[in-house]
Amino acid sequence: REQGRVVYRPLPGEKISGCTFMAPVGTALVKIEGTPERPVENLRLRNLTLADTNVPWKSPGFGAGGIAETALTLSHGKSCELSGLHLRNLGGNAIKVWAGDSNRISRCHVEYVGASGIRCNGDKEPGIGDNLTIADNHVHHCGLVYNAALGISTGNVANCRIQRNLVHDLGYCGIV
Repeated sequence: REQGRVVYRPLPGEKISGCTFMAPVGTALVKIEGTPERPVENLRLRNLTLADTNVPWKSPGFGAGGIAETALTLSHGKSCELSGLHLRNLGGNAIKVWAGDSNRISRCHVEYVGASGIRCNGDKEPGIGDNLTIADNHVHHCGLVYNAALGISTGNVANCRIQRNLVHDLGYCGIV
């Protein structure tokens, strides 16, 4: 892995000529970053597939909380929506929403993820990161590399609605 080489030995009867190989090198696909003074407002990210990231192997400590690499990050968003996204085959986390206000994550399909599925955190300041909705998502097969990962997690968020999500096939916790 450190040498950047992929080695494949076909099973008996397999022919390598019909195989497709992927070796992702990037750890993030989309970063949307505002500031407390200038938040990203009214952004709609809809109906996209985000796939195939890598993450360098490291010990995360307890759980997968030490894994910062995330395919889609929204920080300091206000009234933003992530909807109808398909995130798959990711080495780190799938979605991270941090320190925003009145954001929504809905109808997303998150699958085959090395760490956590959907992680949302407010700020230490009251009122930053509040009014969050996580609804109608399908989150499964997370924690494939870092097995103490979470399907959906929130922290420091007031008025958070987590509703009608299907979460399964995780090695640790579904919704925290």
